[in-house]
Amino acid sequence: GRLDGSLRPRGDPFNRSTAMDRCDNEGLGEASVGRVRPRVTWPAAHWAPVRNLESPPECPMRLEGSQETLLITLYAKAMDNRATPSILHDALADDAIRRVDYDFERFGLSGLGIRGLALRSRVIDHWTRAALQSRADSLVLHLACGLDARVFRVDPGLDVDWIDIDFPEVIRLRRDLLPQRLGRYRTLATNVMEPDWIARLDNDRPVLVIAEGLFPYLDEYRARELVRRLVEHFPQGGQL
Repeated sequence: GRLDGSLRPRGDPFNRSTAMDRCDNEGLGEASVGRVRPRVTWPAAHWAPVRNLESPPECPMRLEGSQETLLITLYAKAMDNRATPSILHDALADDAIRRVDYDFERFGLSGLGIRGLALRSRVIDHWTRAALQSRADSLVLHLACGLDARVFRVDPGLDVDWIDIDFPEVIRLRRDLLPQRLGRYRTLATNVMEPDWIARLDNDRPVLVIAEGLFPYLDEYRARELVRRLVEHFPQGGQL
């Protein structure tokens, strides 16, 4: 939708049967999930590895409540990366789950669920690239970013101002598990429902708001309130 005072939903890419059928035709079914096929597909010039993949240290997990659900999508992207063919090719997610001390099997994700989550992320990645091609000067706000490596998958120019925003515990975990992104990328450790963080942002340009995993956890009042604050703060509009 566009941030011009009203929302115009794009529809749910998750329900595109043709895309799902195409995945099935390519052989990405239950039996293929779990085949190891590691890959890194992003230009290394835009990020700096911070660890030795040959002997990754374990990172203890200290997330509670809704924060813990970010591990579901992380695990799905990692399993998709091991599938042949992969939809998202997210090698950083695969690397991250190898380093986290957590029982991911408890999620019980099916092959269909893994494909669906990977496809949703791939569609949103595509929308993000298209929006930045249209307005490269946009400020990108990735709300409730979790451990999503979207900034590495989309790989915008180093001059794109991109902010990953989540709870302080999540941001600390991102810094432990993901590489350091170069350029104008930064993180903001806050609850997105706090009233003051939006007011501190520059508002002299359009905004691109990404909120893939946020709104299902907000009631209607809080969702409307968050969108209202964004609309009022960015007079030049943008996209959500």
